[in-house]
Amino acid sequence: VPGQPTQQRLRAGHGVVLGVVSAHPAARVRKVLGPEVAALIEHYACGMTVFGLAAKVRKVVRRARVKPSETLAIGGEARAIAAARAAGIAAAAAAWGAACRERLGMPPRYVLAFETPEEAAARLAA
Repeated sequence: VPGQPTQQRLRAGHGVVLGVVSAHPAARVRKVLGPEVAALIEHYACGMTVFGLAAKVRKVVRRARVKPSETLAIGGEARAIAAARAAGIAAAAAAWGAACRERLGMPPRYVLAFETPEEAAARLAA
């Protein structure tokens, strides 16, 4: 994913706890991220489950020992954003790559969206 290493380094360098929630197997997620970025992720909740993505989001928030009110999920699919909201945390759209606001099915003012990984990193580091 273009810009992802920059985004992850900036987020990790500002005291942000990083986690990944995905329906894909952890090995696949780590391969896509690459070893440099995967090493920055502190919490993984991957693989299919009958409890759904929202349960995985809540699990990562608990493991990270952060408050839901201080948590932001960045998702590239409408179901990821819905899962974050169902878990009681704020969500933003990753509107780069295959994802875009229109594909996510959300009007611009309905959801916070980052157009590039660098924009997300800069806003989170601020």
